[in-house]
Amino acid sequence: MKPTNRNLMLFNGAAALLVGASLVYVVRSMVFSEAVPPCSERFQRGVQMALESGGQPVTTADLQARATGSDWSLLERAQVVKVAAGPAKYALQFDLAAPGAEKNSREGAGFLWAPRAMKTTTAACLAYSVFLPDGFQFGGGGRLPGLTGVIQAADSAESVATTGREPPQAAAETSFSASVGWKKSGTGELVALGPNLTLIMRGGYSRLEMPRGKWVKLEQELTLSAPGEPDGVMRLWLDGELVLDGMVTNSQKSAAISGVVSEVVLPGQRVDPKAKDQKISVSPFVVYWK
Repeated sequence: MKPTNRNLMLFNGAAALLVGASLVYVVRSMVFSEAVPPCSERFQRGVQMALESGGQPVTTADLQARATGSDWSLLERAQVVKVAAGPAKYALQFDLAAPGAEKNSREGAGFLWAPRAMKTTTAACLAYSVFLPDGFQFGGGGRLPGLTGVIQAADSAESVATTGREPPQAAAETSFSASVGWKKSGTGELVALGPNLTLIMRGGYSRLEMPRGKWVKLEQELTLSAPGEPDGVMRLWLDGELVLDGMVTNSQKSAAISGVVSEVVLPGQRVDPKAKDQKISVSPFVVYWK
C-alpha cells in the first residue's frame, strides 16, 4: 500500500470517528440531561402565597378579592381546609365534582396570582405539594397549577418605532400557561398552552405516574428564550427527582412570566356530581425567580 493511500485511510477513519462521536453527543443531548438540582435550590428570590392570616385560614372570598376578577368557579369549587398530616397547616382544596358557576363556562376552577415583588421574568420556579385521593378518577386528562405570563407580538416594537404608539392591548399580547398535567391513564406530563409556543420532550427519565393517596412535592421550572436565542427549558421534579424534561421554543414572539395560574382542570370532562374522591388539595404555592 502506498503511503499516501494509507494516510488517506487513516484520515478518513479519524473523520468518521469524529462525526460518529458528534452524532452520539447530539442524540444524547436530546434524550438525556445532566443531573440538575431542583429549581428551588438554584433560584435566588421567592415568595409564598398565604393561606392563613392571624393563625386562621383565609376564606375563598378573600382569595377571590386578591384575584381581582381573574378567578372562575372559585367560590363554588374551592375552599381552604386544615390539613391533619401534610406539608402545611392549610391547603387549597378543589372539588371537581361540585357544580361550577352558572355564568362561567370555563372548565375547572382557579385564579391568577401575580406577586407584586415578582413583576415579570423569563425564568421562574413554582413549588407546591399536591394530594390526590386514592379513588381519584383521572377522567380524560387534566391540569394542575402552573406558571403563566404574556407573549408580546413581534410587531409591537415595530409599531412603537414607526407610529410612536403601542398597538391595542388585545393585538399587542396574549397569555400563555405552562403547567403539570395528566393523561386519561394517569400518566403525568408537561403542558404548554399559548400561541407560537412549542414543547419538545426529552426522554431518559422514568415514566411519571401521578401518585394517589399521599402528598408529593412538585417543582416546575420554566425558562423562556427570546426569538433567535437557544431554546428554553421546562422541567418537573417529583419529591426532588427530575422526572420530566423538555425544550420550549418561542417563535417570533417575546414572552415573560408574570405569576401563577392556580387552577385544577379536567378539559372537556364533565364530572358526575355524585362522584366521590374528586377533591385535589394543594399546599401554599412558592414561586421563585431570578
